[in-house]
Formats: sequence, C-alpha cells, structure tokens
Amino acid sequence: MTPLTDIETVACQMAELAFGYCEKFNRYDEFTYYCASRSLEFYPMNPNAWIIRGKSLERIIHNYLKNNGNIVDDYAAYLIYLMDETKRNFDKTYMTEETEEIRERRKQQAIDAQKYIKEKIQSK
Repeated sequence: MTPLTDIETVACQMAELAFGYCEKFNRYDEFTYYCASRSLEFYPMNPNAWIIRGKSLERIIHNYLKNNGNIVDDYAAYLIYLMDETKRNFDKTYMTEETEEIRERRKQQAIDAQKYIKEKIQSK
C-alpha cells in the first residue's frame, strides 16, 4: 500500500465531512452529493465517497420524482445515468459484495496456480 498524497487526504476529509453531515442531520441531499463528487475528482478509489454519492443520488432522484409526479423526464434520466455511473465506478474500487461465483472463481484460480507450480517444478 502506498500512503495518500496531500490532495487525496483532503479528498478523504471531504468525504468524511459528507458522512458527518449525514450522521448529524440524518439525511443525504445535494450537499452530500456535492462533497462526495468533489472528493472523487481527486481520489476516485475511495469507496466511502462512492457510497455517499450513490445514497445522495438515490435521495435526490426520489425527491425529484415525488415532486414531479413520478414523471421521468430528461433531468430524471440524467440523475439515473449518474446513479448507474456511480455503481460502475464503485465496482472499480473492488469493494463489492463477495458472491458464490467470486468464491468459486478464486478457488479455481488457486487450483490452477498450484497445477502451474507443479508443472514448472516437474519440468526442471
């Protein structure tokens, strides 16, 4: 692991500010979205910031559709796109839930690695 740069440290603090705001005021909103998004500009591998951004977008979409009579217009579609983008980028941090498929793939990779090592040892 490498230490965070000064800029990445400040970016993490912005995500922590958004988290603290959520804890204090018990809500996600435009402020938490802005803090998380700004944080991610400088440290995109921060899974906490992606989670805060996703929850903020979820609340923003919910409020917008509620006020708009559940009509999905261009703005709502844009917000949904941002939500999808957030999910894709969160997955890139490798902080996703471990599924049975992932466990099986890791087991198979370990077996393949052992076979490869045995083959290399036997070929010498």
